[in-house]
Amino acid sequence: EDGVKRVRVLSGGEKVRCLLSKMMISGANVLVLDEPTNHLDMESITALNNGLIKFPGVLLFTCHDHQFVQTTANRIMELTPGGLIDKIIQVLSTIIMGVMVIAVCWQVITRYILNNPSTVTEEALRYLLIWVTMVGGAYAYGRRKHLAITALSKRLSFKGQKILDIFVQAMVILFCVVVMIGGGTRLVNTAADQLSAALQLPMPLIYASVPVGAILFIFYALIFIGEDLRDMKQGPKAESAKEA
Repeated sequence: EDGVKRVRVLSGGEKVRCLLSKMMISGANVLVLDEPTNHLDMESITALNNGLIKFPGVLLFTCHDHQFVQTTANRIMELTPGGLIDKIIQVLSTIIMGVMVIAVCWQVITRYILNNPSTVTEEALRYLLIWVTMVGGAYAYGRRKHLAITALSKRLSFKGQKILDIFVQAMVILFCVVVMIGGGTRLVNTAADQLSAALQLPMPLIYASVPVGAILFIFYALIFIGEDLRDMKQGPKAESAKEA
């Protein structure tokens, strides 16, 4: 009887088992799984865990089941504030700032000692400043170190604060998609054949900082929305535990 059921009447766990069975007979050497333990009972999770441990190919998955992760994964990437993305931004920003310090020193030497200001370092500083502003701004936003007006949120209840924050993050995402990604992409396409005056760099490389920064802003905004939804389910105690 279960073998002739239509997919639309299957439960969540039955649908997951069907998808896993389909992957098993596909003979793939790379598996990409998103929360594979969702809707599965303990027996199914154990069977899936044992099967993936024996899987000889490449396995890329996201999961909140710590035991499943510890027994299956041999490398973990944490895509959260303070995780991999933050570390990449920190390294990138540090490199850019280091290059800018060297360029400023050389600019001072050429201007006041050699009496022949360098146009190369002047242009490089201008473009590096654009990149560090977009990347660094997203990093500050992800650490919640940006300027914020909290007069309204402080007057709201715990749930009201979370709803307001979700609305703010949604507006941030909308702005990034429409203005920064849409406008930035149009700007990149418009300057496709243009080169900078001194360095002869492709101008799309400079303007790409806008959509790249937007993607980082969206990444952090989505994380904040997820945190707000989780805190709303857990109640004010979750906020107190987080602060502790």
